[in-house]
Amino acid sequence: MSDNARMKNNPYQVLGPTVPALLGRRDLTARVRAHLDKERPEHVSVMGPALYGKSVLLQEIARIYAEDQPGYLGAAYFDLRRRTPLTDDELRERFAEKLAAAVEKSWPEGSELLRFDDVEITERLGLVARELAQTDDAVLMVMDGFDDVLANPGITSEIWDGLLRIASEPVLRYVTGSRLPLRELCRTEESRTSDFWEIFHDAPVIVGCLDDSDWEAFLEPFSREGVPLDKAARQRLQYWTGSIPILLTALLQSTWEWAEPGAKVSGEDVDRLAERLMQRRRQLLAALWEECTAEMKTDLADLTRGELRVRAVPESRLRRLERRGFVRREGKRIVSACGLVERFVERESAGVSSLQRVFGDTELFQQNVRMLLEVRLAQVPVADPTLHGYVEQAIRHLQPEPRHSTVWVRSIADRALDLIWERELRDGVTLPESWIIAWQRAGIQHLPDDGHGRVPSERGRQLRLLRYATGSGVGGRSLKRLTRWVTKPTALLVDHLQSVGNFGQHQDDEVTASFAVSTCNSAIALCESLAGDLRIEQEKT
Repeated sequence: MSDNARMKNNPYQVLGPTVPALLGRRDLTARVRAHLDKERPEHVSVMGPALYGKSVLLQEIARIYAEDQPGYLGAAYFDLRRRTPLTDDELRERFAEKLAAAVEKSWPEGSELLRFDDVEITERLGLVARELAQTDDAVLMVMDGFDDVLANPGITSEIWDGLLRIASEPVLRYVTGSRLPLRELCRTEESRTSDFWEIFHDAPVIVGCLDDSDWEAFLEPFSREGVPLDKAARQRLQYWTGSIPILLTALLQSTWEWAEPGAKVSGEDVDRLAERLMQRRRQLLAALWEECTAEMKTDLADLTRGELRVRAVPESRLRRLERRGFVRREGKRIVSACGLVERFVERESAGVSSLQRVFGDTELFQQNVRMLLEVRLAQVPVADPTLHGYVEQAIRHLQPEPRHSTVWVRSIADRALDLIWERELRDGVTLPESWIIAWQRAGIQHLPDDGHGRVPSERGRQLRLLRYATGSGVGGRSLKRLTRWVTKPTALLVDHLQSVGNFGQHQDDEVTASFAVSTCNSAIALCESLAGDLRIEQEKT
């Protein structure tokens, strides 16, 4: 077989524009189906880290139930990561589209009703749910990428309450895919308290590393093509990949491209291909690495530098490392379970070690955070030397008394306000007539000016003026942005720092190091935001 032909027929797909076909995962598939095939089917949550095959499994579940399964009219796979809905209405419309496609063959009338634009979307969904309730059949809705939609502030609890009402009748079954428990992903407390999350089975189906039964399915294409893998080759595949699905798929993809029909693949062959993979597929390893918490990265870095004992790592964190295929226990020791990850971490461990050495505990953090802030400030364009100097002073006074740092914040906010008026107003004082007319038309009775159409001397009133000018809600009315240069983020940062500055002038409560550090970071952010607004670029040295 030619290289081109083998490439076309490669059964191993790594990422790409479409979700690949499922290999193995019989036990996981059976667990999901056990919930859906009960006399009273259950809603199921599928959880697992990125790159471990959730989407592949979920798409397969949708495919199975789209094909004439007892008790089901059809199924749809709804990927919320693609064209992620930004509002409740958009999510309802997309949901209705998927539902219409799911029942198009088995129930064309219902599909047509869901697409009937003359009827409000909520009513359409309700009508279809009531019609379905008259039958003994349900529709399976597989919703993947819940992480993305739940992080969106435009999605409210109203949508979840609506989906709950539909699910109150046995007409729709939900299977969801996410990295974390659904309720933990909710951005607002209102969404978090929705009863929608209570309808899912208590124990989510966890997608992690491959089990022994999965391996035969992964290797079956080689047997079919007459390309045997000897015992050593299988052992080295396990060593290099740790049964991590994306890594095994990538290494088998490379092996498939390299092998010839009838030629045996040896352990030495796998080793050479794995070494090559380190360079060709470094982005996969980087993605797995970035999914780890800082503590997990530290554990992995420590492991590459010497022996790591079980007692040195909290049990919950050790289980996460094990589930991801990075480590395993050998008695009282923790050892590496994935050669590719181990090699990658060896290269990254210097950076992790440096961070631990500098910020590894509270005392070290407080000792070194000043230098970190100074380095960050040096990266920001100088919008104004005076403003820059005030921020430098705030950072310099973080130690030994953090409260001394906050004393400088009032000057930072005051200087920023002066710079804003100088740039936005012709003489730095007089408000444009167009602003005043716009606010009067918006129904604002009492403008926060000095009574003569000028910027008041009182900083609190100046901040109120700036909020109006950069766009905000007043008395239920939305004001448009009128400023030519200054943006809302800059206005919000000035407002915040002015409040901190007022506190800094009249301190009764203790100022912690964390509070002072966060304030300095906000001051740096203000410098950067203001420089961006004023189109000031950093000088290259």
